[in-house]
Amino acid sequence: MSKSVISQKDVRSVFKKLEGVRNASFSGMCYLCGRSFHKGENRKTEHVIPRSLLRLASDVGRSPYPLVLPVHSKCDEKHKSQSDELIKSFHQLVIDSESGSGDSYKRLVKTVKLDEAKQVDRDHHLVPGAGPILAAAENWFKGCYTALYEKYAITERVGYKIFGPIHWVDDRSSTKISDQLLNQDRVESTAKELFAKVEQQGSCDVVRAWGDTVHFRSFWTGSNTKTQLESGRIIRSSRGAYVRARRFPWIMLWELHVPGANKLAELSGRDSVWHGFYSDSELPEGASFFELPEK
Repeated sequence: MSKSVISQKDVRSVFKKLEGVRNASFSGMCYLCGRSFHKGENRKTEHVIPRSLLRLASDVGRSPYPLVLPVHSKCDEKHKSQSDELIKSFHQLVIDSESGSGDSYKRLVKTVKLDEAKQVDRDHHLVPGAGPILAAAENWFKGCYTALYEKYAITERVGYKIFGPIHWVDDRSSTKISDQLLNQDRVESTAKELFAKVEQQGSCDVVRAWGDTVHFRSFWTGSNTKTQLESGRIIRSSRGAYVRARRFPWIMLWELHVPGANKLAELSGRDSVWHGFYSDSELPEGASFFELPEK
């Protein structure tokens, strides 16, 4: 089984359900906060992936359609507007970086300070200001998750991680920076390996928009090993088995392709799209499931 949102008809169907109009048993849901829409609350139609990123796409294909979902106006102002503006500028910087010109480049040097990116470890480059960029990508994940499963993604809890075309570190963590970066590379490597296995043996849950220039895919898994690992990471153990966290029995691996991500990765010295994992106590109805191999 698998779920998909791959046409304008699919998007309209999801939007109608989440809007909650003319539904006595369900008053809708904002994908940014998870709350319902109450009478009198201002709401708006929001592009999950900002239209500005299409400028980085060479071809949007035939019949391009956006992924739009209803949100509270206040949530949009609080969560999306600022981060979308930043990441729009950041992606535009990828284009402007060679010449070192352009308004986006000048704005971004002040915000992200990409020219001050320092080498933290061999072959690892840490980009200052990555936090707001990750926040924007997290909202993109939330939108794709909600579009597929019509549920709110509770990313604030343990069991969620996001990685992408840039390295990032948590200054509050007791884990050494070099180890944090190494973990990111290990998760990325395992995700690529698992997605390759899933493609051979089954199918993924999929969201496509803007003529396939935006492509989200995911699959869920349980664990067939007793080995446990903190924070829900799925990586190889020393014995070669895949491991997962004990707290949440179901884990979703996901990846998201958006225009400009590959160039951003190249600029940051990486080979990665946006990807991560999310864990839950329940397997969404109809979601794709892949049994992890023991070795």
